[in-house]
Amino acid sequence: MLTMYGTSTVDLLERAEQLARSLDREIDATVFLYSRWAVHAQGLERDHSRPLARRMLEQGEASADPLVRAYGLQTWGLQQFTEGDNEEAFRCLSEAGRILMTRGGPREEDPVWYDLKLLMIGKLAETTALHGDVEGARSLLTMLEAAGDDPFTVTVWATHTSRTEAFIGDPVRALRAAERGIAADPHFSFVFLGTYQRLVRYWALAKTGRDPAGAAAEAERLIATNLLDPLRASVTIFIGLLCEMWLTAGALDQAAAALDRAENCLGRYNEGFAEGLLLLLRARLLQANGEPVAEVRAIADKCRRLSAERGNHLYARRAEEFLATLDRLPGGGAG
Repeated sequence: MLTMYGTSTVDLLERAEQLARSLDREIDATVFLYSRWAVHAQGLERDHSRPLARRMLEQGEASADPLVRAYGLQTWGLQQFTEGDNEEAFRCLSEAGRILMTRGGPREEDPVWYDLKLLMIGKLAETTALHGDVEGARSLLTMLEAAGDDPFTVTVWATHTSRTEAFIGDPVRALRAAERGIAADPHFSFVFLGTYQRLVRYWALAKTGRDPAGAAAEAERLIATNLLDPLRASVTIFIGLLCEMWLTAGALDQAAAALDRAENCLGRYNEGFAEGLLLLLRARLLQANGEPVAEVRAIADKCRRLSAERGNHLYARRAEEFLATLDRLPGGGAG
């Protein structure tokens, strides 16, 4: 477990789970199964992660232990979030949250419960924002911020806050959170979570006009070293944000290349939660290249419809706002 989602641990985790179950240690067995799911989920191995997530959900439903139930709901919710069904993700993570928040206490008393609760609040905030409740998401992040000031807790808060604000499209808030998280871990000890913070920082710098091309180039290098080799979760959305950085810099060829790569990742790894962003960026790129308004409108409308169907009301709303700008263009009306 200490190798942070290292694939070499899969066989050991499976054996540990079997041993724990043979000893009737349900919580330990659940933790080992969750960790094995995380290996496959973070490595984008959907054929392995999805059945394990389903198993976690079913075992949680059959268990009398609230922590086992919370694990099941959270795992299935995270799986659905990644695959793009934000309605189901929001339902499961909200229910897991209600269970986890009934139990408090310091980390020393129950580290498994405590850490699960931190991660649940952060991911629920992301899901809540995508569900369209921005203020609700920020309230959850404020709760997470108040949980502690140790480097790990600050890292969890900063990672989820910066990611959430990037989804919302607020670079100022995203930059503030990312820089606080980086300051709490200056030696980049939490490589997995720290990578996300640094990538959001580059995006926020670009979006606030601070050398967008330079920020994009740095982000591209970090994606190549920390998300592509080895392959890691959220690669699709961060290559999408890289496209937005290049678009902000006016480098349309680089933006198009990044977007093509992101769409390829979407198809290969089924990170459906990124699809709304990618469609919106495709519409913006078409517009920047001077393509017909009708073509731009068709892609933006697809973003609006698909996002709404999947419970991603944030991007449905962002698409509506973009469509409204097209209506104000000469000859841009829907009729």
